[in-house]
Amino acid sequence: MFMMILLGCYMGECRVEKLILNGAGDDLLLELTWNNIGDYFADRKNWSKAATYFAKAENPDKLADCYYALENWGALAKLMDTIHDGSPLLLSIAKKFASVGICKQAVKDLLH
Repeated sequence: MFMMILLGCYMGECRVEKLILNGAGDDLLLELTWNNIGDYFADRKNWSKAATYFAKAENPDKLADCYYALENWGALAKLMDTIHDGSPLLLSIAKKFASVGICKQAVKDLLH
């Protein structure tokens, strides 16, 4: 079971997630599973699927990386609005915007 949790998915089917959703685990195990499935897809550059699982896991750091890779600037801006003031992730997102020339959003992130 532990190896399945680490992999999260087998042959495209996320059985571990289904088992946990059906009562075979708790919320922490489900969050761990979602993060592992997100990592699985991110490692394979499947950013859209990775973003889906990082959103379920409420992992804004990795979600920001997915949105950046997808060039989904609107989703990245919305994510920024959910982050608490003073979070180091705000600086990271600002740098992402600045790196592609979206300076107005980068300044907004820094002043957030």
